[in-house]
Amino acid sequence: MKTYKFGIMGSGMIAHIHAKAIQKIPNAAIAGIYGPVTESVQEFAAKYQCRVYLSSEEMLADAEVDVVNICTPSGVHAELAIAAARANKHVIVEKPLAVNKEDAQAVVRVQKETGVKICVISQLRFSPGVQTLRDAVHHGKLGRMIMGSLSMLYYRSEEYYQNGGWRGRWSSDGGGALMNQGIHGLDLLSYICGPVVSVRAFYKTLFHDIEVEDTLCAILEFKNGALGTVEASTAIKPGSPRKIHIGGTRGSAVLTEDAITEWRADEPVPDSGEHWQIGAANDPSALDVTGHLLQFKNLLASVEGREELLVDAAAGCSTVELVLAIYESARSGKTVNLEMSEKDI
Repeated sequence: MKTYKFGIMGSGMIAHIHAKAIQKIPNAAIAGIYGPVTESVQEFAAKYQCRVYLSSEEMLADAEVDVVNICTPSGVHAELAIAAARANKHVIVEKPLAVNKEDAQAVVRVQKETGVKICVISQLRFSPGVQTLRDAVHHGKLGRMIMGSLSMLYYRSEEYYQNGGWRGRWSSDGGGALMNQGIHGLDLLSYICGPVVSVRAFYKTLFHDIEVEDTLCAILEFKNGALGTVEASTAIKPGSPRKIHIGGTRGSAVLTEDAITEWRADEPVPDSGEHWQIGAANDPSALDVTGHLLQFKNLLASVEGREELLVDAAAGCSTVELVLAIYESARSGKTVNLEMSEKDI
């Protein structure tokens, strides 16, 4: 069995989630770490017993590295993903894939040109609850869909935004409550309900001293004709678990984080399996590694031709485009229509 070597770029909180997930894969190992903050990089290397690369170029030149995990500030995700793909490395990139449409689409093109696997982290897609609810919706167990709504009323402290210096800025974070935190729920909403064709949105910065929004509301129109709503905030104490509410002509269901917590339909309550997403409403470090572990295994299985890659660069690009359309609507005060990709037509 081949042992896959992973090189991690970035040494912040999420890099440790990646490292712990890699350690749980029998045929995987951490080759090394690269990041500009010397102290945290050295501590990371000591903790996981791996080498320190002095530059991203040094990591990408290492023939031992099979997969590059990009855990850096959001503003450089696309640049590093493209460089890694061109160096013939498979890529795992934290959300968002990019902070603008042009860069996101450039990653998709490079994925096609090089043939490497590029996956964008959306770990909750792999949870049993999400898969069960998506299957129920797609097989009509709730009837014809009428509404699909996301409520993410989180809390992040001022210290959260000040640490590292990149959060809360348009250039490096790409946005606020929606781009950084809400993007997971928005991805799940469109994954469960289908593509969004138009949006109308409003946003404000009501609590934090940051450039980007900490509170946002949006109305969505799905391709299937259903309507939806999005409410996202990082300003509401003490923070509440994220909820997705799906309503149809034959019943409704509520997904709380990754567990089905309400089921009101003629069909029997589906078994949604174990629940493993806790605490993220007010503690960004309270993440279970299970989702990342399953997504990493999916990447390796796709490399070996045993599975399809569930969240590739194109999927990550679609979610970024949806976030950006919502921002465009909030800025312009107008409804924004989204272009449909070939897979959505």
